[in-house]
Amino acid sequence: MKKRLLRLLSNDRWIIAVLATMILLLAGAGVLLSRLVSAHMLRNDARSSSSTWVESLLQSADIRALIAGAPSSDRTKHILENASQVGDIYRYSIWDQTGRLIYISERMPSSLGRASLASLYGRRVADLVRSGTPFAALGTGEAPQNPPYFGVSWIPLKQDGKVIGLIEVYIDQTSDRALYQQSFLFTESIIALAVLLAGSLPGFLVYRKMLDHRSAHAEAVYLAEHDDLTGTANRKQLADRAKDLL
Repeated sequence: MKKRLLRLLSNDRWIIAVLATMILLLAGAGVLLSRLVSAHMLRNDARSSSSTWVESLLQSADIRALIAGAPSSDRTKHILENASQVGDIYRYSIWDQTGRLIYISERMPSSLGRASLASLYGRRVADLVRSGTPFAALGTGEAPQNPPYFGVSWIPLKQDGKVIGLIEVYIDQTSDRALYQQSFLFTESIIALAVLLAGSLPGFLVYRKMLDHRSAHAEAVYLAEHDDLTGTANRKQLADRAKDLL
């Protein structure tokens, strides 16, 4: 009888453990999904903000002529020197269609001038930009070169539908990330609470069912080993006890 009771208890614990694991997995999946969505939104925001900034820069300065090899005017030099002071844009660089560096703003590493686009970021980024597709990535850094969290975008420059170069734009997203994290933390809390409530009700019902099953099983065992009228041990229970003693 003890073995059967232990087996029943172990089955009950296994079911509860499975339910608890499912609840934790669902809550973890909700948290992971919110973080993926947050990163996706930050990349899109970096790409969109950088594209808008590049369009404004092209309207103010003759970047295409600079890429073509023409000497920059005083006005263009002034605009380029102050362009990284606009909004959250804190540094940038200009490259031609071959991946050769044309211009670097302040806070860019000086070693950048001796490198090519492909050697720095890989063929994937270089090929994507040359095909005319904007590309963005996220990163973490330390002052003074980078803020705690930033986005970097590679925006192609086109002329007559043909890519003639690109601008690499760094944008400070520290405050945006903090705002997204705060918003998604609230969402994650709601998801976790909903999952907990959704899992608690079936868990409670299963637990009640297990208790009823255990009670019915105990009653059946009692009736099988005791006399219905007197409640004393019947022949079967006496035989089982004698067998255990022997």
